[in-house]
Amino acid sequence: MTTYHRLETDQQLVDLCDYLATCEAVALDTEFIRVNTYYPKIGLLQVAVNEQIYLLDPLTINHWQPFKDLLLASRPQKVLHACSEDLEVLQHWLQVRPQALVDTQVAAAFAGLGYSLSYQALVLNLLGVHIDKDETRSNWLQRPLTDAQRRYAALDVRDLLSCYRLLQQQLQQQKRWHWFQSDMQRLSEPSSALEPQQAYRLVKAAWSVSGPALGVLQALAEWRECKARRWDRPRGFLLTDAAMLVLAKFRPMCIQDLAKYKLLPAANVRRYGKAWLQAIAKGQQQTSECLPKPQTKSEYSQFTRLQHCAREVARQEQLEQQLLFRKRDLLALCEDLRHGRTITMPTAWQGWRKQLLQTSITRVYEQLQQGDIGQAT
Repeated sequence: MTTYHRLETDQQLVDLCDYLATCEAVALDTEFIRVNTYYPKIGLLQVAVNEQIYLLDPLTINHWQPFKDLLLASRPQKVLHACSEDLEVLQHWLQVRPQALVDTQVAAAFAGLGYSLSYQALVLNLLGVHIDKDETRSNWLQRPLTDAQRRYAALDVRDLLSCYRLLQQQLQQQKRWHWFQSDMQRLSEPSSALEPQQAYRLVKAAWSVSGPALGVLQALAEWRECKARRWDRPRGFLLTDAAMLVLAKFRPMCIQDLAKYKLLPAANVRRYGKAWLQAIAKGQQQTSECLPKPQTKSEYSQFTRLQHCAREVARQEQLEQQLLFRKRDLLALCEDLRHGRTITMPTAWQGWRKQLLQTSITRVYEQLQQGDIGQAT
């Protein structure tokens, strides 16, 4: 049976933080709701250390400064699994970016256990323990929480430190521990929020439009991002990706035209139709110099050459390719090629990535500059 301590007062939080500050590492997780809002709403915070589990109630604890100070300290290490959403929760809720972060999902990928491994699969793989996920979509803002919810929340951190220690041993044996540490140091660095003008990059199948249609998509996505943040509403509640693509491709001119599309709910047409038409007009007025330029056939061949090269390095190192490089890194190199610039390694390719990729990528890049777009060897 999994036991846990419920913390519901400011003094209990102070006492816990004083204790945690003496520890080497603590496991953290959050439970939140994000159904009808843009921003996540914290419902529960879980902490595990030295075989003790603590469930902290953010709806009854008022003064979180001791915990904020702990998150910003270089000790203890804060161990999470697949932490991107947790970091978003903490940023919106407490306005902090934790330091000394450890993500066991990334560690598992470095260890060769698979990319984007779930916590359930990680615990089963390393410890042979099965964890139920029955309460994943619970209402974490309800009070009181059920026994099943609390048990689920406790299980989400119970085995996390044990998994981390095993992964640490594996990575040290594989001589990849310093690679992982380097990535975790970068993970602790502040990240800038998405600029609304770049929100179109989040749209599924954005690659399928170009020219004026891309300008319209960009303008609509910018409108949606700004309003979703201001009104704290999910993006899709205002305008779905599929609907934006339709509007970008057909570019209707009046409210009556908008009403023809089944993808646009009548209530949203009445509420936002004029704003959509204004965004469509704005997008069509953009000059070609202001629009992202789609790749030509030749440029796509350049991209595939660079991609093949990077994939080969990943294969030789027995690394998940997503750990080694991202598509945006290769697109940045292609943009340098487009403008005839000397190669500059992408910002993300520092340290160990640069050591692995620089020689091969530079060779291919220089071949492409010379007009050789044949298949890489």
